[in-house]
Amino acid sequence: AHVRGGGGAGGGAGARQEAREAVVCGKLNLRDSTLCRDAGPILAGCQCFACGKHTRAYIHHLINTREILGDVLLHIHNQHHYAQFFGAIRESIRTGTFEAYSARFLEKRKHMR
Repeated sequence: AHVRGGGGAGGGAGARQEAREAVVCGKLNLRDSTLCRDAGPILAGCQCFACGKHTRAYIHHLINTREILGDVLLHIHNQHHYAQFFGAIRESIRTGTFEAYSARFLEKRKHMR
């Protein structure tokens, strides 16, 4: 299972927006055996329920044993980040900075491939 991840916690609105952009660009393979003992959240600084209550190792176990809870937790995490991403888009439209926001996003995305 792949989870979009990256970024981290920030201070002000600019830092939060940059974190949202980074989150959208990254990927994490939770089937990777190196995560079987990882006590961290899916994404450091993430405020979603899945990251707040469960470790990468536990979700790795759930995914590899095909427990439906693993898919549910990944869905919760991903939905949280989609909501943040689209919230950042709405905010950039509201403030008239969408062109700059989209240019930064596309530039970062180009380097992630």
